[in-house]
Amino acid sequence: MGAKWTDVDCRNPLVSMDFGTTFKGRVTNDELPYAKTVGSICGLSGAICDALIQGTQVTSSALELSESLNSENVKEVHELEELAYEVHKYIDVRKVPPSATRVGTVPVNAKSAYERGILLIGCDAGDNGDLLPKLRSLGQELYAQYGAETLLATLDHVSALIVRRVLEILMSEGIVSEKYTIGITGRAGITGLKPYLILKQVDELGLFKDDVNRRVVFVEDGLALGANVMARCMHSLGTPSNPLGGNRGMACILGLRAEFQKTQKNPRR
Repeated sequence: MGAKWTDVDCRNPLVSMDFGTTFKGRVTNDELPYAKTVGSICGLSGAICDALIQGTQVTSSALELSESLNSENVKEVHELEELAYEVHKYIDVRKVPPSATRVGTVPVNAKSAYERGILLIGCDAGDNGDLLPKLRSLGQELYAQYGAETLLATLDHVSALIVRRVLEILMSEGIVSEKYTIGITGRAGITGLKPYLILKQVDELGLFKDDVNRRVVFVEDGLALGANVMARCMHSLGTPSNPLGGNRGMACILGLRAEFQKTQKNPRR
């Protein structure tokens, strides 16, 4: 829905990432007439940024600090990416083992995901968030040495590197390919210079042969837009000539699904 304001056909196959306080995401393939979830992403994202900011004792939220400062003021500082890599020493982005029950304070059923053939990727600060205090201390050090604006700008690089590390795992596992598009929402993924830096990281990965700007979309209030999509579908308010569902480049998925349902003894309701 958010991509309708752009020239990006942001439908399946798709990697979606929600950078709220917690990290939520899903990878769907291009099977017809119903796409399958082949990957799931969970853990911490905004909470990592908040922990770094809490070390300053100025505020408890990275979003609150960003409203009073501007990370773009220090976009030319060459040390920012190096500082972000220092932060990432305490951030664990990895495949979640089947035995896991929590990732970054988020409950998961990793065994069920494994049995269903779904790749589960977690983003954590240590083990179930036990390194968040270390991030607060690191944030205090960076704030004392560089100031609030540089610390805020470092968070932009931290989020961009999280996206890169997630995509690197998906690529190494053969889950995503150049057919995919990427959708990102949430305060820790769309504020400041994060979109610019995320596009830069995705471009460096070489996942897409065409322009990366036509394959990645940044959306505000993704949850509200998703609810709107559901309401439109439930009340038949969609437009088949300009569809929201289905795969990239194809027509509305409704016809294929209607034909599929006719073949089922117990059709989905």
